[in-house]
Amino acid sequence: MIVEASWADLANAKDYHRGHIPGAIHVNTDLFENGYPEWKLQPLESLQKSIGDLGIAPDTTVIVYSEQLIAATRVWWVLMYAGVADVRILDGDARTWSLAGFELEQSLRELPPVAFVANPRTDWLIETATLRELLTSNGTAKTNDPTIPLRLFDMRSQAEFAGEISGYSYLDAKGRIPTASWLGDADDSSLTYKLANGRLRPPREIYTEWHAKGLDLTNAADSSVADSNSVPLHVFYCGGGWRSSAAFFYAWLSGAGNIRNYADGWAGWSTRYIRDETATGNTPGWSQIKTDHPVESADLTPLK
Repeated sequence: MIVEASWADLANAKDYHRGHIPGAIHVNTDLFENGYPEWKLQPLESLQKSIGDLGIAPDTTVIVYSEQLIAATRVWWVLMYAGVADVRILDGDARTWSLAGFELEQSLRELPPVAFVANPRTDWLIETATLRELLTSNGTAKTNDPTIPLRLFDMRSQAEFAGEISGYSYLDAKGRIPTASWLGDADDSSLTYKLANGRLRPPREIYTEWHAKGLDLTNAADSSVADSNSVPLHVFYCGGGWRSSAAFFYAWLSGAGNIRNYADGWAGWSTRYIRDETATGNTPGWSQIKTDHPVESADLTPLK
């Protein structure tokens, strides 16, 4: 099955209607999220039902592409996490497909739903409570030292990492998770992972840049969370799991197993949304409440 992914329902999926790879179905990334105002990943049971409703079975080979690589990697990660056995990402998009001399089509394709029962890859995800437990010791954040079990990598823009902006219209909180290292902006606009011509950057280039920034996955093949004397757990995060999925994809390509995607991201770490009909601001009808999780600002001091 071929999947064209974007943040749009079918009626408004402009990229899909303009021309897609023959036989492709459209997947709205909203299917996998809990909607306004949080946009968090759905619970596993809901994810599996949504995937089955698309006509995807656990043994379906799925090829995902998008004009936005972070949308493609988001869907790739969700499908793999939920238990689809074989999911791949196209090295390109509709433009590169067309430039290679292949035809696009505009006809609509939808498939009948199937029952989806599969063993999820739960070791691909780290929950907020687990991250908090690994990050703190007696209430104090540990240092990001390669000898401890956790290495945390921020995939947002430099301005988000520095606490200058939140990066999202629905999020007020600014800052970063303590001990995080900035690994570079994974958004498509940065051209870090997807080139201007629509192709993927060669992995060896990515790994060279990562190594220069302190990330070496050479010994990260162990998929278990281990003690302080063994291979650290490498965790990628962004604002809400999209950009971190792109980094996770490249880390997975390297053969690393001791990696996790923190899908809740900065939004889930920093903020709770409480229903409040009187609330205005960036999330009308919802108040944004800071969590009690430790955070850092641009000058490395805890935010109040």
